[in-house]
Amino acid sequence: WLFLALANACALYLHWSNGAWLFHNSGSIYVHDYFAQWAAGYRVLNGQSALVYNWADFTAFQTTLIGVAKPIKYYAFYPPHFLLTTPLFTRLGPVPAYLAFLATTITLYAVALNLVVRDWIKAAVVAIAGGGAYFCMLWVQNGFLMSALLLAGLAIIPERPRLAGILLGILTIKPQLGILIPFALAAGRHWRTFGWATGTFLILALSAELILGPGIWAAFVRSIFEAVHFLEAGTMWFKMQSPFALALPLLGQNGAYVVQALVALLAGLFTVRVWRDDMVSHGLKCAALIAGTLLMSPYLFPYDAAVLTGAAMLLIRENP
Repeated sequence: WLFLALANACALYLHWSNGAWLFHNSGSIYVHDYFAQWAAGYRVLNGQSALVYNWADFTAFQTTLIGVAKPIKYYAFYPPHFLLTTPLFTRLGPVPAYLAFLATTITLYAVALNLVVRDWIKAAVVAIAGGGAYFCMLWVQNGFLMSALLLAGLAIIPERPRLAGILLGILTIKPQLGILIPFALAAGRHWRTFGWATGTFLILALSAELILGPGIWAAFVRSIFEAVHFLEAGTMWFKMQSPFALALPLLGQNGAYVVQALVALLAGLFTVRVWRDDMVSHGLKCAALIAGTLLMSPYLFPYDAAVLTGAAMLLIRENP
């Protein structure tokens, strides 16, 4: 794990020294994925949250923020309660915001990993090891945050079901990572966690409507169709890691959706069966659910796989 973490650090250094991370060789700011969240924070603070889901307006707004000639086409794919997190580092400049976001979310993922490995140093090293972690850092993405919520939420179900439900409810800020979770919780008869997760989501959804302004959910729903069309067009195909993306250039859109549906169905059935079996340890159940979760959505990117190091730690703990 230490070797993988050092390899990631060396790769990031090479990107930075060659003007491909944080700054260009010219000294201008590198526009990473987190830039969209940073820009969205301005819209939220100015009471213009709904404009985040107007893609043409948001493209123009991001472009004017740093005064570049080429349009910045990073879009908002996340539901309104995710926007509640965006102002956190907006008052910082883009690069300090990049680093603050990465430091915060890496720390959160290390905390989640420590619940499994019970070793802070090992947890910190594992958090930044692996391919998923590399792309989280390179693209300044939110994979560490989602990994922390998913791993911690699953790991503490037996001991702290209410807190587990709250964490899994917060995970709905990226809903495609939660498709399988309700079925697993129901199969394992974890009704308290199920209830707290549902309640947390409803509170966050209502809070977003009240805080960000009436109609924010309607604006998000309207943007979903544009988001799906954008992803189906194959523009991001080379980055996606799902069965859908694998099949898309070979079978076309309809065929790719069939392949994705079959894989998701098989993964779902296997995961539910594992969670129903009282003879299977909770750690193995969590590892199975993490793996199954990553097979459910057609829109999966490398940084989403950061949580696989958590699944690996669960497997190692169960089979030392």
